[in-house]
Order: sequence, then C-alpha cells, then structure tokens
Amino acid sequence: MKLLQKPHGLPSYYDPIALPKGFQETIWTLALSHHLASTMVFIAVGVFVAGWIEVSCWILTGERQTAVIRSRYVQVLLNQDMSFFDTYGNNGDIVSQVLSDVLLIQSALSEKVGNYIHNMATFFSGLIIGFINCWEIALITLATGPFIVAAGGISNIFLHRLAENIQDAYAEAASIAEQVFSPSSPLPPSLPLPLTSSLCSSSGCKLLNFKFYGLLLALTLLAF
Repeated sequence: MKLLQKPHGLPSYYDPIALPKGFQETIWTLALSHHLASTMVFIAVGVFVAGWIEVSCWILTGERQTAVIRSRYVQVLLNQDMSFFDTYGNNGDIVSQVLSDVLLIQSALSEKVGNYIHNMATFFSGLIIGFINCWEIALITLATGPFIVAAGGISNIFLHRLAENIQDAYAEAASIAEQVFSPSSPLPPSLPLPLTSSLCSSSGCKLLNFKFYGLLLALTLLAF
C-alpha cells in the first residue's frame, strides 16, 4: 500500500490509481531520493558549521593559553640573575627554544586535544550504534582495532622523531643567525667576511636539513 500513497513533494493533482504500477514505483523512488538528498545536504551544512565552531574555539583557547605562557616565560627570564645570561642565555638558543616550545604547546592545545576528543567520541559513538543495529558486523570491525592502533603508533613514532629533528635543526639555525646579526652578539663587530659567510652557510645547511625533515614529515603523513 505504500506504493499507492502520494510521495512527498509531488503535486496535488497526482493520482496513483490512474498511473501504471511501474511508473508509480519510479516516481516514488525519485521523490524518496530527493527527500534523502535534501536531508543529507542539511546534515552536511550542520556538520560544517559545528566543525568550524569546534576548530575556532580550540584555536582561540590555544592562542590565549600560549599568550599567558609566553608572558610568564618572559617574566621568569627577566627575574634570572646575571650569571644565567653569562652562561646559558648568551646565545640565540634561548630565543629559539622559547618560540619553539610555545609553538608546540599551541599546536597541542589547538589541534591535538580537540582532534583527540573528537576522534574518541566518534569511535565510541560508532561502536555503540553498531552494536545496537548489527552486533555481528560491529564485532568484525572491532577485530581490526589492534591493527589500526598499531599503524597509528608506528606513524606517531615516525612523526615524533621527525618533529624533534625539525625542532633541533631550526633551533640551531636560529642560534647561528642570532649570533651573526644580533646587535648584542658575543661575536666581535669586525668579524671577517669569510667567517661570517661560513656561519651563514652553516645556518643555510641547517635550514636545508629542516626542509628535508619537513618533506619526510609530509611523506609520512601521506603514507599513513
């Protein structure tokens, strides 16, 4: 009897009794497809808006937290004794380390925390819905979980090592550039040009290493 009912979205002059049965099924299928397509479009728009709000809120949270951490970091540095700046704080390492540490914290708060909560909520919600609707297929899907976790762990190990290499190369290049171009550099102002060129070339080599590690990081993300 459902095929004889008036599908949603058809005009009022539609008479299912006067039409052939095959034509009735075709019209009903088209109307149902139109209704489902409209529903999917509305769901996609809602997911887009919710995702944009989620990402914006986490980015704003990360920006505010890193601003507070950066100000506290500078206050702690200013409260240090002069001996600290004579030993550890006499080069550009401290500047690059402050910047890199703050960027890592901002990346963790803005992206990783939000993605972790989002992915875990999606995972457990999907499992619950799967076990409610069809527990056999959900159980088969759950059996592949260890392999997915192993692949994610291997990719995280590679990404962590590459991120450490990138940070070290960038910090060393920034330290060399800080020593050469800073007005308060411990290097003498009358530094010979060949030595300056050597330091600049060393900085360029470190940046080339940074570029190489960045390409490896992108390839690792593409592979996994």
